[in-house]
Amino acid sequence: RIENGIPLDGRTVVEKYSDIKSIPYPYIGEIVYCNENNKYYKILGLKNGYEAFDASYSSVGIFTDLAGVASAVGKNETDLIEYVDYESADNCFADTFEEIFFDKCNFLIFDNYNDLIADTAEKTGVLAYVKPSDGDSNGTQDVESDKFYQFNHPSLEREVFGIKFKNPIGLAAGFDKNAEYIEELNHFGFGFIEIGTVTPKPQPGNEAPRMFRLVEDEAIINRMGFNNKGVDYAVKKIKELPHRERYIIGGNIGKNKVTPNEDAVDDYVKCFNALFDYVDYFVVNVSSPNTPGLRDLQEKEPLLYILKYLQQYNHQHEIPKPILLKIAPDLTNSQLDDIIEIVLESKIAGVIATNTTISREGLNSDPEIVKETGGVSGKPLKKRSTEVIRYLSEKSNKAFPIIGVGGIHTAEDAKEKLEAGASLLQVYTGFIYEGPAVVKNICKGLVEDK
Repeated sequence: RIENGIPLDGRTVVEKYSDIKSIPYPYIGEIVYCNENNKYYKILGLKNGYEAFDASYSSVGIFTDLAGVASAVGKNETDLIEYVDYESADNCFADTFEEIFFDKCNFLIFDNYNDLIADTAEKTGVLAYVKPSDGDSNGTQDVESDKFYQFNHPSLEREVFGIKFKNPIGLAAGFDKNAEYIEELNHFGFGFIEIGTVTPKPQPGNEAPRMFRLVEDEAIINRMGFNNKGVDYAVKKIKELPHRERYIIGGNIGKNKVTPNEDAVDDYVKCFNALFDYVDYFVVNVSSPNTPGLRDLQEKEPLLYILKYLQQYNHQHEIPKPILLKIAPDLTNSQLDDIIEIVLESKIAGVIATNTTISREGLNSDPEIVKETGGVSGKPLKKRSTEVIRYLSEKSNKAFPIIGVGGIHTAEDAKEKLEAGASLLQVYTGFIYEGPAVVKNICKGLVEDK
């Protein structure tokens, strides 16, 4: 519906067709309304200026896998060969939009997305499939986004606690708490994605507002409080993932707020058992400052009890999963010595250092925001998290792998933590402040340094 020349469906509006190239944050497939000629246009590409076509009478059906094409033409994948035309697009065009989805219409396979744009931008009704590139079985939009945000190089690959990673930069827990965006986040180049923290039962977390940007410090204060939809929901979302084998997924597990500390081990076991078949490694989170009493579980006796108990369940499986411990940056050296003993005695796979800090030292942002309760992440955490990594690595004589997290915004930040003893790294706040190319930029920087 149009009212006063403006669509009422929330779509982007431009004055002139040429303004389409100036749309901020466009995406492939976005529908744009143009006031100049009262038409809708669909964005077909994002490289070297956008290509668009008139969506009021023309349509392109673009598929990211052959199964989608097969479904659209009413065939199974083994019969698709008769519907492929490699030489010319002429046979791929239908007279009407509806005919795209019937046997009249063949489909065309393109080697890359730019070829699709060149061959179909002025055509009507094409079924198109873009072949995968670089071993990735995604097509079309996935391939295009990967060009912008992924960087692969053999020197970035590594094997840690028995898992092969394409690069050492992962997404820290807390961003995709419920495993809802793994497929999408993968296109930003992450070597692995950690979901959670999940708890046995859904819980709303702390009252909002509960997250605050410290812009001057390139930091964030959060007091989310393990808000999540429960471990069963996370399992459901992972089970729904197409091509699960493409992703390395970590499961960060915690206890419900209402569970007393003396019963905390039961919550960790419930999450562990529920997720076991669906994640590649586990992280035991006892270091968030936003669940009352949780950090008390970092003390030697209760922590060792939880980890040994989980290991009993872990070793009931033919192939156990790596279990890591996520620790706070606010621990003393004596407490870090305890962590080393706990890791070695429980025989878990390693440590994630560190979670957010309760310290407010050196912050320059608005004092009214700084005084908000919660954990600080981002650049102010960089120095301390690196110190913790170095201490654990040196004191343990590199006895176990460390995933370094805290204040990583650039390749230099990453290099600093790797040199301190980290085997892998994670970003969260750096992803917020540096934007979607942060992983690509870090990976490129690490390769150039070599």
